[in-house]
Amino acid sequence: MEDLNFYAKDLPVTLTPYCGSPTPPHPYFVLPDTICAGDCLSPDSTYNRLAHQVEWYITGPGGLDTTIIDTTFTWCFDQPGHYQVEQGIWLLGCSDYFLRDVEVLPDDLAPALGEDRILCEQPPYSLSANASRPLTSYLWSDGSTAAELQITASGTYWLEASDGYCMLRDTVQLTFLDDLLTQGPALSLPTDTAVCEQHLPYELLPQSPYAEDFSVPTIPNSSASSFELWQAGSYEVQAELFGCPIKDTFALEVNDCRSRIYFPTAFSPNGDGLNDLFLPQGKDYEGIELQVYDRWGGLLFSSQAPPFTWDGSDAAGGLYVYRFRYFNTLALQEEEISGQVVLLR
Repeated sequence: MEDLNFYAKDLPVTLTPYCGSPTPPHPYFVLPDTICAGDCLSPDSTYNRLAHQVEWYITGPGGLDTTIIDTTFTWCFDQPGHYQVEQGIWLLGCSDYFLRDVEVLPDDLAPALGEDRILCEQPPYSLSANASRPLTSYLWSDGSTAAELQITASGTYWLEASDGYCMLRDTVQLTFLDDLLTQGPALSLPTDTAVCEQHLPYELLPQSPYAEDFSVPTIPNSSASSFELWQAGSYEVQAELFGCPIKDTFALEVNDCRSRIYFPTAFSPNGDGLNDLFLPQGKDYEGIELQVYDRWGGLLFSSQAPPFTWDGSDAAGGLYVYRFRYFNTLALQEEEISGQVVLLR
C-alpha cells in the first residue's frame, strides 16, 4: 500500500447547552399576578412543546397542592388567597423551572349601593358606590361613567363597576320623601302668635297626616301631640316621617294685655272744680259696675252705666272701699280691681 502522510490541526469549538435551531424549550410563562375569585386561567407565552416532559405545580389556600402533567392547563381559582404556579420542563435529562405568584381577591365588591331607602334630602341626590375596594370603572343605568350619579327623581338605579379585577352589579330603589307626602304638608304649625299673659299657657297643636307624636327639645321629656307654652320664645317642633327627621319653628310672643285704669286715692267734693268726683280713668276697658262701701262693708253707691261717677254727696269724710268690674278689651275677658279712697270734707 502507498504510504500516506497525516497531520493534525487545532480548531476552535464553541459548545452550547442546546441546539440553536429550533429554539430549545424553556419554562417561562405568563399569568396575571392578581385576579378575582372564580376566574379561570391558562398560562400564556409558553414554549415547552419540544420538552420531553412538562409538569405544572399549583399550591394555594386550603392546603391546595396539585400537579398537572401536560403542556398547558386551565385552572379556576375559586378560593381567595395567595397561589403559586410553577412549570418544570425536562430535556435530555436536564430540568428547568419557572414560578409565578398569583393573588386571588375575594369577589365581595357588592352590594355597593346599599339598601333600598327613602331619601330625606331634597333632589338632587348624589348616589355613589361604597365598595370594599377602590373602584376604577363605572357604568350607571343612564349610561354615564362617572364615579357618582345625580338622582333627581325616585326610581330604581343600577351600577356595573370594577376594581380592575372583580366586577359588580348592584341595584337600589330610591324614593324621595316628598313623593310619599301625598296627603298634605309633612308638618303644619300655627302662624307665629302673640297672646296675653292672662291666657297662658298657650296650647301648641302641631298637625301632620303622617305622625301623631312630636317633640320640642326645649321642653324636657316632651313627646306628645300638644304642648303647653308658658313663656315667650321660639320653639322648634320635631317629628319623624318614614324614618326622616322633620322640623319647623313656632314663635310665641307674650303681651302684658292689662287695661290701664286709674282711680284717685282721695277726692274733695266741695264744688271748687278741683278733684270733686271719684271715677275711673284710663284705656283698654269697658266699665261694668262701680261699687263703693263704707268701712263696715255697707254698700253706699253702685253704678252700672258710664261714666261710673260717685260725687260723695251722701257720705261723710273718711276712708271708703271701692270695687270696679270691667271688660278688658285686650285680653277679652272680665276683670276686677278694688282699692281705697279718702273723701275729704
